[in-house]
Amino acid sequence: MKIISMFVLMLLILSAGSCSATDQVTDKIENAMNDSNPVTKVLAFASIVDMGATGIDLAAQALKSDDMETSVFALIAMDIIEDPMAVEPLIESLSSDDEETRMVAALSLGWIKDPRAVDPLIISLEDSDALVRAYSAIALGWIRDSRAVDPLIKSLQDENREVRDASSVALGWIKDPRAVDSLIQAMKNDSPTSCMAAVSLAFINDTRAIVPMIDIMGSSSCSNEVVPGALAFMGEPVLAPLMQVLSDINEKPEKRAGAAIALGSLGDARAINALSESLNDNDRDIRANSAKALGFMGNNQANDALISALSDEDNLVRSNAALALGMIGNSNAIDPLIEVLEDDEESNVRASSAEALGRIGDPKAADALIKSVQDDESDSVKSSAAEALKKILKNH
Repeated sequence: MKIISMFVLMLLILSAGSCSATDQVTDKIENAMNDSNPVTKVLAFASIVDMGATGIDLAAQALKSDDMETSVFALIAMDIIEDPMAVEPLIESLSSDDEETRMVAALSLGWIKDPRAVDPLIISLEDSDALVRAYSAIALGWIRDSRAVDPLIKSLQDENREVRDASSVALGWIKDPRAVDSLIQAMKNDSPTSCMAAVSLAFINDTRAIVPMIDIMGSSSCSNEVVPGALAFMGEPVLAPLMQVLSDINEKPEKRAGAAIALGSLGDARAINALSESLNDNDRDIRANSAKALGFMGNNQANDALISALSDEDNLVRSNAALALGMIGNSNAIDPLIEVLEDDEESNVRASSAEALGRIGDPKAADALIKSVQDDESDSVKSSAAEALKKILKNH
């Protein structure tokens, strides 16, 4: 969209610093704002950013231009100025006939965060254009006014996915517990919006959401990392429920595998025993995720269990166990990792072992790594071994 290039140009101005023009004649700047050359126009709008009330007046006049590019630049300039005087002209722009103007006005009002914009933005949640509705929801989330909660809850039922997603995110930013039940329902609907709803519930951090969030792990359209990561963000209250799910062999394997990921991200040492025991589970994904989680936790208490997992029948479990041992960094893992590097039949496991040895950084592994660089048939193993050698040599 053309509007994107406009945003990029104005962001370039911001990164370079605004161009002060307080000593220039106002009418010259006004003429430049309507120039056909886009560079001249950008520099003119950059100049008004530092002109205070005069700059606001110039931007307000530019908003009335018949040229869409000029009016959008004016909106962005007001956004950058962040002056309360810009609010009323921006609110008026929410009624523009041009949808792109309305989009930028909504975002600009959200950026300024003036409470006067709340009611007009709530009205814009009913705009005929879906992106205007979505941007209005985002803007209301930035302002974080409780008046927006009920209208945003209603927008969770919008026919457009972008609007539903934006409304979910906005409710998470506002952090009002009134939104919890509606977000839980949105999360259960098994649509892309359910991922956004789960993240927003984590932001609100209401314990009512813990069990429903655990229940959808492994069964929603979200990526395997989204819901576990959201649960981990909620902290200590999720520890006991997650450990219970992980240890319950009657639970769905997908849910238990998700619990392992969440426990690893949570990083509470009280989960180490449960995760170590899960390295012997019948389900491959549970074992693999438990090994990965123990690596994230980086606690020596898991070292022996992970060394045993290097002999697992599944190569993903062996690979994750090797990487986890490297993250823990205990020298007791060096000999077992060297053995895996030399003898494992799967290249991904050998490569992970090489990487782990590089993380541990003990020169004792150098000969085995050199041999892998020279003789291994896999390029990925050779590359990992070479990188590991660089790390060891750098530290010794």
